Amino acid sequence: MMFCTNCGTPRDGDTRFCTQCGQRFADDVPVDESAESAAPEPAAPETASTPVPTPHPNPPASPDFRQPPAFVPSPQTPPAAQPLPSAQPLPAQPSYAPRPVPQPQSAQQPAFPQPAPAVLASAAPAAAAPVARRRMKRSTIAVLCTLLVLVAGLTIAFFTLRATLFSPREPLSAYVNAISSGDFAKASELVDPGIDNAKRVLLVNDAAKDENNRIKNVEIGELTQDKATGDYGATVTYTVNGAKQSMPVTLERSGRQWLVFDAWKVSTPMLQQVSVAVPAAMHHVDVNGVSVDLGALGPGSSVDTVPKNSVNYDPNADYYDMTSYTLVAYPGAYAFTTSPSDYVTTETITVTEPGDTAYLLPEATSKLSSALLDKINEKLKPCLAAKTAAAPDGCSYAIDLSNSVATINNETVSRSLDTKPSISDIDFNDGTFTTNSFKISAKYQYHWSTDAEWTDGSAWTYARMTGTFSIDGEKLTVTFDEED
Repeated sequence: MMFCTNCGTPRDGDTRFCTQCGQRFADDVPVDESAESAAPEPAAPETASTPVPTPHPNPPASPDFRQPPAFVPSPQTPPAAQPLPSAQPLPAQPSYAPRPVPQPQSAQQPAFPQPAPAVLASAAPAAAAPVARRRMKRSTIAVLCTLLVLVAGLTIAFFTLRATLFSPREPLSAYVNAISSGDFAKASELVDPGIDNAKRVLLVNDAAKDENNRIKNVEIGELTQDKATGDYGATVTYTVNGAKQSMPVTLERSGRQWLVFDAWKVSTPMLQQVSVAVPAAMHHVDVNGVSVDLGALGPGSSVDTVPKNSVNYDPNADYYDMTSYTLVAYPGAYAFTTSPSDYVTTETITVTEPGDTAYLLPEATSKLSSALLDKINEKLKPCLAAKTAAAPDGCSYAIDLSNSVATINNETVSRSLDTKPSISDIDFNDGTFTTNSFKISAKYQYHWSTDAEWTDGSAWTYARMTGTFSIDGEKLTVTFDEED
C-alpha cells in the first residue's frame, strides 16, 4: 500500500494524485505530454478493468479540501496501456508497504478517464470531523475553567468579606472607637444603653471633652463563639489615667446583610457605674464639666461605711449623714466637684475605677455666711417691729410680754437687738446652721389698774436661731426652726 508523503493518506487504486491534498504520488512518473501528442496512441486493451484518470497538466498550488481533485480528460489518444497495480484491502492501522507490482491492463480501457469514485468527495469532511471535535473540546474546557475561576473568586470574596466587613469584629471596633474618641452620642446610637434618659446625663460628648479623661491604648481580644447560642464574646482592654483595665463584651446576630451575610450587634453595652456621695445640703455636682441634678437620679442611699481610703478622708466628717448617688458612664476618668457656686467650694475628686465613689466634703465660703445672716435679719425684722405684747407667730425668741399681770400699752411696745447675731456653725452633712446667742430687749408702758398712771417698763432675753439650708447652683433656700 502506498501512502501520500505529504498528508499520509493511503493511495486508492491507481490514482496518481492524493485525494486529500492533491500531491502526486512518488511512484507516478510524470508523462511528457509533448511526446504523447506526437506519437500515435495505441488502442487500449479490452481487458482493462479500471480506468486510469489523467491529471490536469497544471494542478492547483493549494488543494481545495471541500472538493475532490478535478481531472480533465486528455484530448490526445490514450497512451499505451500500462500495467495497473492490483487492488489491495486497506489495513486497520496506517503502515507503509512495498510498492505493488503493476498488473497488465485490460484491452478495453476507455479513451477518456472516468470521474473519481464518490468516496473522494466525502473524504475531506470525514477528515475535518476530528478537528471540529477537538475545537469543541477545547471550547468546553475553556468555559469550565472560566466557571471554576469565577466560582473560586466568589468563594474567596465571600469568606474575605465575612471575615472583615461583615464579621462581628467590625461593629465592635466601630463602637469601641466611638467611645475612645469621645463621641459618646454616636456610641449610644450604635448600641442602645438601655437606661432611662434621665440617667444618661454622663453619656454625652461634653463628658469627654478632655482627651485625658478618655480611654487609651484600646485593644480588642480574640473573638470566641458560644457553640450553644452562636453569640460571640471578646474582652476589650484599655488604660484609664495610665492604669490598665478591661471589660467583657458580647455580640449577637441581628439579622442579615446582602441576604448572605450575618449582621451583628453589641448586646452588652460598655457601661460602668460611678458614684458620688454628698451632704444633704447639696443637690447639684459638676462631673467633667457637666452639671448633674442629683435629684433626677432618684432618692439616693445613705453611706454605710467610712471611706478611710478616700483621697480626701476627714476623720471629723460625719459620713453616715451623707447621701450617695449612682451614675452610669462609659469607661474613662470622671472628675467630681461642686457646681460653680459662690456659696460653697470643694476639692475635686477623680474616679477612674468602675464602682468607685467620690466623697465630696464642701466648705462654706464667706458669701454663704453673709447670705445666711441676711436671711436671719429678714426673719427678725417683722418680729422686732411688732407693736403687740404677744410675740408674732414664729417670733417666740422676740420677748413675749403677754403673760404679764399688768396691762401693757401696746402702742408703747418696742423691741430691739442689743447684740447682732452671727453664724456659729454650718453643717453641710445635714444642711443646718446655728447662730450665736444674741440679746433682744423690749421697752413698754404698763399700769395695774385703769385709774393708775402708766409706768415705763423693760425686758430682755437671749435668743439663738437655727434652721436648714440647701444650695442649688446660686439659689440658697433657708428654713428656720422655732424655739420656745
